[in-house]
Amino acid sequence: MNLVPEPSTSQIREALNFSRFRFKLLEFLKLPLDIREPALREVLERTCSGVYGNYLARAERIEKILRAEDTLESQDTLESEDTLKMHFRIPPAADQRQSESRV
Repeated sequence: MNLVPEPSTSQIREALNFSRFRFKLLEFLKLPLDIREPALREVLERTCSGVYGNYLARAERIEKILRAEDTLESQDTLESEDTLKMHFRIPPAADQRQSESRV
């Protein structure tokens, strides 16, 4: 049972647009592509306060989308594991007989 809806097409598009926006900021500010998020936010806050506010708002929306996606993936994993256990459980007695016949 899924309680968390999958990300919509518009949410996925928003995440991709944010990724492009972040990349263009890094290029424009001549920052390394592997800069850590706290350092990028600090640079934006010091140099471009308007862009910083926009960046924070967009980043927060993306974080919510990613958290929802992580929740879905962990639910799917749990459901898959439960399904495997349910369909492929070997009764203990049969398992013991198989190991004894191999000896």
